[in-house]
Amino acid sequence: MRFAVVLSLVACGSTPAKPVASNLSLQSMQITDRGVGTLTERTRATLTGLRAVLPGYDVTPQASQALTVFNVNSKGEKLMSVIASDDGSMFSIQVTSAKIASATHDWKVGGKLVAGVIDACECATDDDSTEIAVCYKTGEHVAVVFVRPCIGLLDDEQARKTLVGVPISRLAWQPRPWAPNPDAGMGM
Repeated sequence: MRFAVVLSLVACGSTPAKPVASNLSLQSMQITDRGVGTLTERTRATLTGLRAVLPGYDVTPQASQALTVFNVNSKGEKLMSVIASDDGSMFSIQVTSAKIASATHDWKVGGKLVAGVIDACECATDDDSTEIAVCYKTGEHVAVVFVRPCIGLLDDEQARKTLVGVPISRLAWQPRPWAPNPDAGMGM
């Protein structure tokens, strides 16, 4: 009986453990030229480095043959993929959730591209070899990605205008500003 009384007193007097709160709430997370939320060029793109700056989020490595990729999830939803350079520095971030929007432009996953913003596109491929068009305003760090063939988009302004009103598949951030480079193929 004494044991039961002590146990109930301890239980009543203790405060419940608080869940680990993230300093990167979805309400405040935006993609800017500086990065995505608290993720910046200075963030170590390693499992330990990402988990340190994203407490409360599920950060897991993704099997990839060519790249080191970490997926960031919240409550079962994939928010983004962080792609690391070979030295563990930040290569790029691929935002896959509409909950993270561009602070500069009216861009978000599923949103439609408006006229007059992008001035260049690059062709790339996904892990499954699907062709994608990565389009941006030269000199900025944030791009929009469309899962579609990019024939004509590289060198034809009229072809790029056909993207107006097309839903955005994802947003892409990289530490170096986007600039046209037709010889550079980047893996997404």
